[in-house]
Amino acid sequence: MHSHRGAWNEGTFTFVAAGGGLTDNLLVSQWKSSMITFSPPLSMKEFLLIFRRDFINKEAQPDNKTYVAHLGRWQEWFESLAAQDRLASPPQHWDMKGKIVKANKSVTNGPYVEIKESIGGMAVIKASSYEEATVIAQGCPILELGGNVEIRKASHANEE
Repeated sequence: MHSHRGAWNEGTFTFVAAGGGLTDNLLVSQWKSSMITFSPPLSMKEFLLIFRRDFINKEAQPDNKTYVAHLGRWQEWFESLAAQDRLASPPQHWDMKGKIVKANKSVTNGPYVEIKESIGGMAVIKASSYEEATVIAQGCPILELGGNVEIRKASHANEE
């Protein structure tokens, strides 16, 4: 399995894909949070972006050249979000294994093989509305590889 990592260095995001091949995940594993402010302005709300695509079927995987270029677009996208102060928390690397806990408290390995889409990562962004969060999500590189982005707004007890 290959790994990748990211770090903030003097305001610049650096992304390294170790091993030179396809990896399980497109997101960064390390960020230095001291370089980013994580509190949204009062007019901004926090939105969770969940990145999904088929990471399992070989036919759905890009070739190495395409993948390396794709990783560069992730770096550019996160740099752009950071420069616009749109990241509410640092993205993290998530493994592809996971566990599923069912209602009867049984535990199985996940994600399910029969489900073609897996969660590849998540990010919490700042936006003023669902419409603005949608515009941000439409720039996500996961869409280039047939993936999708689910958007959820953080809600509080006194909000709808």
